[in-house]
Amino acid sequence: MTRDPATAPVVHLSDRDLSDTDVARLIRNERMFRARFDAARLPQLVVCFDGVIHEVNDAFCRLLSRRRTDLVGSNVHELRHASEPPSLGNPIMRRFRKHDSSTWERVLAKSDGTAVPVLFHATRVPDVDGDDVLAVFVQDLSELKEARETLLRREALHAAMERHASEWGLLIHAAERRAYVGYASTAVHTALGCDADEIIARGVDELIHPDDLERAEATFSKVLDDDNGEDWITTRVRHANGSWRWVEFCVSNCTKQKHIGAVLVIGRDVTSRVEADLALRASEARFRAMVHTAQEGLAVISRETGRTTFANEKLTEILGRSLDEIYSTTILELLDKKDEAFLLDRLDRRASIGTETYELSYRHPDGQPRFLRITSSPLDEGDGTISSLAMVSDITAEHAAEEQLRRQALYDELTGIPNKALLRDRLEHALERAERSDNRAVAVLFADLDQFKLVNDSFGHAAGDELLRQVAERLQAVVRNGDTVARFGGDEFVVVAEDTGEDAAREMAERVLATFAEPFVLDSQRAYVSASIGVVSAPAGTADDLLRFADAAMYDAKRRGRSRVQTFDPRIVESSSSSLQLSNDLREALENDDLELHYQPVVDLQTGRISGVEALARWTHPSRGQVPPSEFVAVAESMGLAHRLDEWVLRRACADIPQLRSAIGPDIRVSVNISARHLNDADLHQRVVGALASAGVGGATLMLEITETALMGDPDHARTMIEGLRSHGVRIAIDDFGTGYSSLSYLSRLPVDTLKIDRSFIENLTHQQDAMAIAASVVDLARGLRLNTVAEGVETEEQARLLHRLGCPQAQGWLWSRALPVGELVATVHSLPGGYFRRAIERPQRTPRPDRRGIVTAEHGLHEIVRLHREGASPATIAAALNAEGYRTPEEQKWHRATVVRVMNDSAYPELFGAPSDRAAQASDVDRRLAER
Repeated sequence: MTRDPATAPVVHLSDRDLSDTDVARLIRNERMFRARFDAARLPQLVVCFDGVIHEVNDAFCRLLSRRRTDLVGSNVHELRHASEPPSLGNPIMRRFRKHDSSTWERVLAKSDGTAVPVLFHATRVPDVDGDDVLAVFVQDLSELKEARETLLRREALHAAMERHASEWGLLIHAAERRAYVGYASTAVHTALGCDADEIIARGVDELIHPDDLERAEATFSKVLDDDNGEDWITTRVRHANGSWRWVEFCVSNCTKQKHIGAVLVIGRDVTSRVEADLALRASEARFRAMVHTAQEGLAVISRETGRTTFANEKLTEILGRSLDEIYSTTILELLDKKDEAFLLDRLDRRASIGTETYELSYRHPDGQPRFLRITSSPLDEGDGTISSLAMVSDITAEHAAEEQLRRQALYDELTGIPNKALLRDRLEHALERAERSDNRAVAVLFADLDQFKLVNDSFGHAAGDELLRQVAERLQAVVRNGDTVARFGGDEFVVVAEDTGEDAAREMAERVLATFAEPFVLDSQRAYVSASIGVVSAPAGTADDLLRFADAAMYDAKRRGRSRVQTFDPRIVESSSSSLQLSNDLREALENDDLELHYQPVVDLQTGRISGVEALARWTHPSRGQVPPSEFVAVAESMGLAHRLDEWVLRRACADIPQLRSAIGPDIRVSVNISARHLNDADLHQRVVGALASAGVGGATLMLEITETALMGDPDHARTMIEGLRSHGVRIAIDDFGTGYSSLSYLSRLPVDTLKIDRSFIENLTHQQDAMAIAASVVDLARGLRLNTVAEGVETEEQARLLHRLGCPQAQGWLWSRALPVGELVATVHSLPGGYFRRAIERPQRTPRPDRRGIVTAEHGLHEIVRLHREGASPATIAAALNAEGYRTPEEQKWHRATVVRVMNDSAYPELFGAPSDRAAQASDVDRRLAER
């Protein structure tokens, strides 16, 4: 209840009543305090413990925009804002049960509903009646709340800006001569890959690259020396992943600023810029190096002045002038006066002309004329002006070479006689004159030296050149004046003789051969060289025809034995034309896949099992019918198609391997022939591996057959090639073994697997001792080298049985099957009992035939032959041992490998050739005596 001070009763402080003076003083004091209460700026109110408001001052009324009469007598809880939750019970009593004062926050509502956050400071005080009331001071928190929200917003904005800023900040402190990080902005995570907390307290020396640390410390010290010091530095800083990043720092001295007190460092990652700059510098350095080390002179020439604004060192070398001379002189003054108008026009119109190349003459300071090749291009200087970029080369030597070539264009440099070009020109003119003069004959002699390569290999190329010069001299000495002697190329010479018939031309050719009968002296050594000469004489025809006919006649002379004269026969051209046509047809057949591949089985002589097949190409010509393999293979080799034919067979055979293995046996191997020329191809290895890969089969399924002659042509290359193929599992067989010449030392070094005995020996095996001896030797040789042996061309059971007795494990031939297409071969094998051919080990009875040879006894060394044979010695070793001991054959001849083989066969297989019983008895007696020892 509100009391008016003017009507307030007298306060009773005790049982004794106050005097009027005291009462007046008290009333005065109460009015004074009431005036102060109302005039106070701080909102105040008096509240009883039940929440009823006894008094409010004007400041509180203004705070809530309410009248005093509306507030006094109301409950303070009714003034709460709607956002404030209602209180349970009496919160005021709860706060003052144990305390005389308390502070709490509330949100009150103005008359219009506006929220007013306030802080209540309440103190328990007694009123005039002696009851406790609360004196409450109210603090308006609106501005504080707004300030706090503003601060929070600014802090959030600052944090967001830090997180997304490209620049980041550090505060660097110095303590005990150590600079360390005292603060790091959050943006440091983006720059260095670590959180700000991880970098705080770390030393600067841990962050800066060691090579940049001294420079960074110098910048830091420089900034500290000035209270307002500031400087920039770019250095490398360690990233969290261990790499180094280029950072540009702005270092500011803020040590004197009250709220900072450290060195402020603002960093920005400039790695891309620095690396680009370094790359640009490296590029410029490379460009400068290229420019100054270029083998061409380089110059930039101004369009306005005609002066050189840039030149490299090579240009000074070419022009023979210093850089100062080049820069101080216009290009017109440097070059010849006659080129002035041309150069002025080119400088003026360079932008429209573009790039061009031209040649100019130049008088060098040494007095010698030079020739320059200049390539000029427009160069944009970047300011809108176009200069000329000139690349200058000294082509004086090229001019001299071209002049020399022009002089030598019609004459052979080595011999000094006309070359092919002049020969053709003279021959064409001779034919024109012959046509105008009633077709008088023109003869052409085409001469090729025999074994010229042997001269080069034996005496050297210098001697070969000298031989060619002497040959030219002898030819010129033999022919008539007016006849042309020319070097056609290599060791080929051509003579053109006008008004010369065939007989006269042949006589001239014979005189040429006669001159070659005398030795040539080459570097004090005598050499005899012959020539093969083709002759043609015709009243008409083209120059190309006569040269071609003479060349064909020359090759015919070589085929007939060399060192002879051969007159042109039209049938030679017909044969060549036929070969050419056949080669063209073969080329098309290969392209159109018109050939067939047949397979001939390879049979195990012991079991009759098929151990492999050989792939053989067959060709049915659309008009000629079946073309023999010998014919089209020869054409392929002579016309350069051998490798294509090999490749076709190789790919087709590899493609057929899965079917052959599935139908015949999982372990059979397919053999493919490789020509000698293909063996020398560097890409043979890749072609074989590619064919296997395309077919999806392994190398162990394939065997390549290479002739003995091809292998011995270049044994080292053959070994390298074979080893490469063997690394993929491919096996190698020597085909037609025994028909060529092979070194046993090379044979032992070549990693081959099989020797194939040529069919020419098998054909005569049963009726020629020499053929049987060779076959036996090959089998023995293969056994000694741990190689397999296959006999080719077996046609009779007698041949098969003899080969088996000689120890040959495998053979192929018409006795079992001809070469068949895949389907027919599979059908043939399926028709065999168990899929096996008949074995070749049955021995039919034979009627012994009379022996026409002498009987070998102990006096001829029979016991040594048997002993050494049983010890594993080869026939050649046995023959050498017998000859060394003085033994001779019954015919008083030295022992030879073949004669040793015959004796061994008689001793081992006396029934093969119907050996007499006494010879068998002698052999048995020798065996008995050897056993007794």
